[in-house]
Amino acid sequence: MLATTKLLDPWSQTMFLLSGENGLIGNYQGLPDSEKLAGRVNTSVVCATVKVIERPSTSSAIVEWRDPTHCSYGDQTWRLSRAQRDGVCAMSGKPISRNSLVYRPFGRPMPCNADAMIRADELEREPVN
Repeated sequence: MLATTKLLDPWSQTMFLLSGENGLIGNYQGLPDSEKLAGRVNTSVVCATVKVIERPSTSSAIVEWRDPTHCSYGDQTWRLSRAQRDGVCAMSGKPISRNSLVYRPFGRPMPCNADAMIRADELEREPVN
C-alpha cells in the first residue's frame, strides 16, 4: 500500500459503487484497478473548491475547502512546509515534487484532507476573498 492512499469513507464507497467502472466521479479517474478494488483512493487527486480567505502571516493562510465527495472546511488553517512526497496541487492541478514549498492543512485532530497540498507559488498569487 502506498503512503498516498487512504481507505474510503462509507459515502465515498457508495458514490464509487454508483459510478460503476466508467469513472464518473472525479476522484476515481485514472486510479489503478488494484486501488479501486481495495477500496482506496489517492488523496492527491481531488475535486475540491479552494479559496484563500485570509493571510494572517507570510507562512500561513486561512483556506475555505469544499469537496463534495470527502469533506468541507469553512476556515481551515494551512501552513507553509516542504512536501514529503510527490503530489498534485489542490488549487491548480499542477504537479508537486518532493521537498517543494507547499501549504498543508494544520489542526488537531488531523483533518480529513491532511494529505492535500497547495503549491506555495499558487497560493501566494491567489487573491484573498
